[in-house]
Amino acid sequence: MSAIDREEPALSARRPATVRLTGGAARALEVGRLRLMITGVVLALAFLTVGVRAIDVSIFRAGNEPDLAAAEAVAPPVGRADIVDRNGILLATSLPSASLYADPKLVLDAENAAEDLLTVLPDLDRAKPPSSSRI
Repeated sequence: MSAIDREEPALSARRPATVRLTGGAARALEVGRLRLMITGVVLALAFLTVGVRAIDVSIFRAGNEPDLAAAEAVAPPVGRADIVDRNGILLATSLPSASLYADPKLVLDAENAAEDLLTVLPDLDRAKPPSSSRI
């Protein structure tokens, strides 16, 4: 048997030896412990302050909120702004225009619809038949 297998029970039950630091090492350890304690206390006080403030705002001052500022309703701008170059010359603008849309799959009688549109919009070209494809 080797020396490892013959471990004596008295050695395994014994406590490890206590290391005592002296001089600069002991002082550095105490300074580190003191800094750690101060940091812990400061963080605990910060969390306590935030918690107390949250309880104060949510429970004790629940009905004391100021009223919302009454804002006057302002109509939003109707169109887009003009696009101008750096000299202020107009490059693009929005123009109001009418639009018409019909889904060919939903129009039951395309020929009759085309005739009715020609009475309202005489500038349309009747020679072009209405498209039957969906856009």
